[in-house]
Amino acid sequence: MKQLVMVYFCYAVRPYLSFSRSKMCSKIAVVLSGCGVYDGSEVHEAAAALAAVSRAGYEAACFAPNRLLTCAIDHLTGETLGDTTRNSLVEAARISRAKLSDLEELTEDLIEEMSALLIPGGFGGDLELDPEVERVVKVFNEAEKPVGLSSIASILVAKVLGEKGVKITFGKKGEGWPYSGEGDAMDTAAQLGCQVEECTVDEVCEDTDNKIVTTPAYLYDGKVHQVHDGVTKMVEHVIGLI
Repeated sequence: MKQLVMVYFCYAVRPYLSFSRSKMCSKIAVVLSGCGVYDGSEVHEAAAALAAVSRAGYEAACFAPNRLLTCAIDHLTGETLGDTTRNSLVEAARISRAKLSDLEELTEDLIEEMSALLIPGGFGGDLELDPEVERVVKVFNEAEKPVGLSSIASILVAKVLGEKGVKITFGKKGEGWPYSGEGDAMDTAAQLGCQVEECTVDEVCEDTDNKIVTTPAYLYDGKVHQVHDGVTKMVEHVIGLI
């Protein structure tokens, strides 16, 4: 009887306990940059990513560059407000509810404790490549840990890893895609060496070899739930590559 109990524990209970403990301790790094689509991280994309991480049983560890915003945008009118003293790290705390750290603290040793990296979209931190963001993307990629990005954030991977021929998406061109056109992000990424695939708002592009997952999100003029569905699917595919 004792032997039967031990066999049951080894083959049924212990693997479950080991899996649960591993999953409970797993963290996923989420890099933000300010707050607000035009001069920071896109709030809905960030919230969708954080919710998907939590729903999957992982803990999100949020980081942001500690630097001044390059400019501030009035999100009501779209007008540029000029020079600003607003800080990317301070602004990102609005999204993470103050639970975040300076991106410089995401060292190689700490990255070893992370299961994956997520970068939501938004024009604040994605058009100008921050040196710290470049470093973090490279380290995660070299460590063969998955990286997930939404919307315009995918241009970061193009700038950092384009020469590897990584496969990414910015959605499609044409009606319903307001940021598409000649010389857009799709064209730029292709020039940088990326394989650019077309996807709908609720689809993802998975580069299995390089462990990169991207989704169009708000590059499409879609509804909130469509964007949330696409970002959630992106996170699920990232977790599938862990």
